Amino acid sequence: LSASGTAVSFGATAATGVVSLTNAAVTSSGGTGVTISSSVAAATTNLSGVAISAFTTGLLVQNNDNAVSLTNIDINQAVFGVFGSDDNATGSLTITGLTVDNTTDDAVQLQNIIASLTNVTVGADVAVTGDAIQYNHTTNAAHTLSIAGLTIGSDGDTNDVGGRGIFINQSAGSGTVTVSLSGANEIHTTGRAIETVTAATANILRLGVSGTTTAESGSAGATVAVNGDSISATQNSTVVTGFSGVTVIGNGTGGGVLFDNVTFDADTTVIGTTAASSDQVAFGALQIGQSTSARVLGNGLTFNNAIGDVDISTLNIFNTGGTGLSVDTKGAGTDFQLTGGGSGTIDTTTGAALFLDPLATDLTFGTVSSTGSGTTGVTFDVVTGVGAGSNAVTIATLNISGATDAGVLVSNSSGSFSLGTATITGGSSTGINIAGGSAAVSFGAGSSLSQTANAAAVSVSGGHTGSLAYSGAINATNGTGLQFDNADGSSYSFNGTVTLNGGDAGVDIVNGSSAGFTFTNTNITSPTGAAFNIDSSNITALTFGGSITQNNAAAAFASNGGTGGIHAISAAISASTSTANAITIASTGTYNFSGDLGLATTSGAGFLASGGGTMSITGTNTSINTTSGQILGWNGVIVGAGGVAFDTLAASGTVVADAISLINVDGATFNGGAVTVNSTSGGTSDGIEISGGSSATFNFAGATINNTGGDGIRLDGANGVVTIATVNIDNAAGDGIDIAGNTNAININGGTIDTSTGAAVRINAGSGNVTTVASITNATGALIDIAGRTGGTVTFSNTVAGTGGTGISITGNTGGAIQFNGATTLNTGANDAITLNGNNGASITFANVNIDTTTGNGIDATGINTDINVSGTVDVATAGSRAFEFTATSGDYDYSGVTSTQSGISAQAFGATHGGTYRLGSHTVTSPGVNALTMASTTLDLTYASFTVAGTNPTGAAILIDDTSGSLTINGGTIRSDDRGIDLQNDGGVLNAFVLTTANVQFDVGNDAVFAETTTAGSTLNVNVSGVTVASNIGAQFVEIEWDDGSGMAVIANNTVDSGDSTFGLIEIDQGGTGTTSVTLDNNIIASNPTGEGIDIRTFDGAQMRVLISNNTVTSSATEAIRLEAEGTSNLQATVTNNIVGAVTTGSGIYLQVSTATATACLNATGNSDGVGGPPAFGLGGDSFNLDNTAGGLLLISQADVAALGAANNTAGVASTGTITGNVVCTLP
Repeated sequence: LSASGTAVSFGATAATGVVSLTNAAVTSSGGTGVTISSSVAAATTNLSGVAISAFTTGLLVQNNDNAVSLTNIDINQAVFGVFGSDDNATGSLTITGLTVDNTTDDAVQLQNIIASLTNVTVGADVAVTGDAIQYNHTTNAAHTLSIAGLTIGSDGDTNDVGGRGIFINQSAGSGTVTVSLSGANEIHTTGRAIETVTAATANILRLGVSGTTTAESGSAGATVAVNGDSISATQNSTVVTGFSGVTVIGNGTGGGVLFDNVTFDADTTVIGTTAASSDQVAFGALQIGQSTSARVLGNGLTFNNAIGDVDISTLNIFNTGGTGLSVDTKGAGTDFQLTGGGSGTIDTTTGAALFLDPLATDLTFGTVSSTGSGTTGVTFDVVTGVGAGSNAVTIATLNISGATDAGVLVSNSSGSFSLGTATITGGSSTGINIAGGSAAVSFGAGSSLSQTANAAAVSVSGGHTGSLAYSGAINATNGTGLQFDNADGSSYSFNGTVTLNGGDAGVDIVNGSSAGFTFTNTNITSPTGAAFNIDSSNITALTFGGSITQNNAAAAFASNGGTGGIHAISAAISASTSTANAITIASTGTYNFSGDLGLATTSGAGFLASGGGTMSITGTNTSINTTSGQILGWNGVIVGAGGVAFDTLAASGTVVADAISLINVDGATFNGGAVTVNSTSGGTSDGIEISGGSSATFNFAGATINNTGGDGIRLDGANGVVTIATVNIDNAAGDGIDIAGNTNAININGGTIDTSTGAAVRINAGSGNVTTVASITNATGALIDIAGRTGGTVTFSNTVAGTGGTGISITGNTGGAIQFNGATTLNTGANDAITLNGNNGASITFANVNIDTTTGNGIDATGINTDINVSGTVDVATAGSRAFEFTATSGDYDYSGVTSTQSGISAQAFGATHGGTYRLGSHTVTSPGVNALTMASTTLDLTYASFTVAGTNPTGAAILIDDTSGSLTINGGTIRSDDRGIDLQNDGGVLNAFVLTTANVQFDVGNDAVFAETTTAGSTLNVNVSGVTVASNIGAQFVEIEWDDGSGMAVIANNTVDSGDSTFGLIEIDQGGTGTTSVTLDNNIIASNPTGEGIDIRTFDGAQMRVLISNNTVTSSATEAIRLEAEGTSNLQATVTNNIVGAVTTGSGIYLQVSTATATACLNATGNSDGVGGPPAFGLGGDSFNLDNTAGGLLLISQADVAALGAANNTAGVASTGTITGNVVCTLP
């Protein structure tokens, strides 16, 4: 059939009629080949085996309400191959077997018609200029389009169709269009293989793809583009009900698959519900691109604003210049779930492999690769894992190379991201970036991350609460290393070898991060910032192995403003940080450094710690060396159970602070090793300071500290035990060692402390023991100052020497003991050598002092000093200063082991403000002036081991005692005076008891050697003079005792007096008043008294005296050798036995007189002799005995009569007058 117009036209066909055209060839040179137009719904038109060639349209179906069936139609050369339209849903078009070639427009264009196309081949012989199939829908009626077996470019030639393969255009109307593509389809086109567009009506286009479809495009852009309009967050205009069996050919020109504003719902009864399993659209296997050499151009698979649930059993994408798999729903805020992936591969060049943002996923891939992405390598943004174990994404092998943004970005996501064996290299931004969310991200053991860009290798931020487990290697030669900013996950672990070497590549955990961290083998080398930095974060647990080498001016390790658990740091740390602090910790938590620790700085601090943390340092090689930086500054920290152990702590320059400062450091044992401090600057800059109640145990192997602006060592406050094996402290502007308030032991076990402007050692308050074995010297300041102690023992066991300074001061100590067990040598010039002030309750001992002063006192004591013990020598060179100065003192002073000298002043002037007990050693006073020693109006006990007065004699009594209670004991020495030797007066009547004891004393005096007198009733005077040897140098009596009233006791024994000069006895004892006294004179030798008696004893008034005179020798006397006399109403009871009277010039040898009728005397005399077997000698006008009771008093003897008396005394002659009464027992003292 041939015509210049329409060749065949089917018009209004009967309602029940059937029109058929079979096996015809139709040609139109100027019009339509076949036109079918009918409005009768029940009619049927069939064409079969028709070949058409037409000028315009090969086959036109329009306004057709009946069924049109086309079978095996071949159209060659037309404008449109088939054009079909129907404005309602009454008619239908069924094409089975259609071949279209050589059209200048679309091969098939349909509009508003129900159509079914099967086995359609387009452009196989001659190319089609337009689309292969175009379907336009503009009405409110619903229509369907079914396509099966579409073949376009079967040989892979995309030029067979110049337009699109399938184009669905729902541009107007409210009627739905349901499109299905099934069977085996081959679509190779110049334009898109499949494209849909819609008007903005919800769910108006429904597309289902099944069977197998191979799609290829020869133009840029998506090969398959399913486009819709976004109506709302829950509705799109396009619904995909199936999309399976699709393969997109990668030819380097065409793109992948695009779903834009599409809802996926397999059950269209209720469209748009959130992904229930019954609504899931199963893609099956989706292949986009075939290999690394057959890629699509642009994105591989894209979902924009998708709604619904998609599962892809196996997804393979090979693309370039775009994103491999891209899901972006954030624009419309839709809900979308994507699962599957199988063991598929996504391989992308010059683009991201994955961009998922946001959606729910359960994806698994074999390999994911991105090379040269202009953004990230893979992005997971607000991705929620919904798989087993909350799996979001599992990748066996991940390769990222050359991304300009993060290699891996996980942002605000949740679930498990197992990213397998990852290789991340060549990027220009962060290698791994995790921001926010709760994702659990992991990388396998074979992973490798190489960072050369100026960015973080790994960054976790934004309040992330999940986890990161990285088991492979990281190598960063630039950038910032591992960054954790507000990272709040359960754990972050790096179990492989991490090498950070270059740029600022370190570890930073900052801005409120709260998590556990594990770095099994992380090695950091010289970043420009802190190598390992924790700031304002809570580290629940940290494990850090590997090493830190820091040679830049930044910290090796820093933790500031944080809290946390145990920080287990086994990494070896080697730092040379110049002006920066090597380690700074100002946080709570426990820090255990178990690796080697070698820190060196210039002006930076070595190790600062504060904030309440717990520190342990247990490595085998631990040292800190600074030039002018503080070595160690710890404040408010705890030493952990493992302890702290440093080998060396040293500063070689001048530190403008405490070189080592340990304030409020508690806990276990701190071992500081060997300390060397060259110099500090500033009045409070100490070498070592331990203060603030530090209760840890502190040990130092040694401390060499020089030139400090403050103290060499300062130990302040209640403390734990401090032990320093040896010290070498020199030239401190403050104190050498300053100890204040210690409550536990302090041990300085050796070394030297030398030259301080302050005290060499100062100890203030405290109750703990202090032991110093170091030798101590100071030529300028105080040697030792101890004050306010309440207990404990302070011991100095080595030599102590002060040459020119202010000596030793011990004041205000109320408990404990202070002991100087070594040699104490003090040459303090004008300063007092030792000052003792108010040590009430403390015991003080100097074992061996050697004191030399010029105008300073030797030992100056003030106030109450409970227990003082001193041995050694004290020599005061310049007249006017004392060896011992006692000012308002009381207590117990034992200087008995001290040999001392002074001149130009009395040894001491004890007065009303003195008291206590004083035991002094061998003391020499040269040219003292008026008196050598005075005691007045006081109560005390004073003992001298030896007291010697040398030089110019005193003009008064050498020793003057006035109104004093207590005792004076002198056990040796030589007392010289132009007046009396000892003059004891008690005439004030206030003090009432005194004991005078002299033994082994020589006298060289112009008057009495010993004179003692009391004049007040009720007073007590006790005198003991023993062991005195006097060689012809007593100007008057040897001993004169006068109890004008009062009571007492006198013992004069074992003395030798070569001569004296007294008209009375060399020993004269008188008692008046009404008191009772006891007198013993035993074993004395009196060589000569040229003017008076040897012994003269008299009682007066109502005195009561008991006297024993035994074993004495009076070699020669001018008058009676022994004279006894009772006067007044007195009672004198005398026992005179075994005495020797050698020679008497005038009178009797032994003379007893009762001078008044009211007096009583009793004499028991036995064994007295002349020393050669005869009776006692007598002189001119006398006899051996003379008993004189002329006054008629009571004279009693123990023998029966005077004859018996003579017989009892070597047949002595006895002269008697008055009544003598015998057989009376005399009372002994």
